[in-house]
Amino acid sequence: MRYPAGLVCAALDMAVMRIDIPSGAIFHSDRGSQYTSREFAVTLNRHGMRHLLRCPENAGHVSGSASRWPGWATTPAV
Repeated sequence: MRYPAGLVCAALDMAVMRIDIPSGAIFHSDRGSQYTSREFAVTLNRHGMRHLLRCPENAGHVSGSASRWPGWATTPAV
């Protein structure tokens, strides 16, 4: 089941209100459309969080600061 980006963003907003998430925290996810949406990127930026996306197993490379975590890639800045 795929959840819409708005629902995922609302859940993240609720989590940030309930717990202290430090600025620069890293949100790990797969490459689902809700996590690659502009709406989700804006939500992460609003909370000062960074995003690492799981690369397909056959990608063979990672980009940005994700090079420390094999198989993960960063999303572009919004």
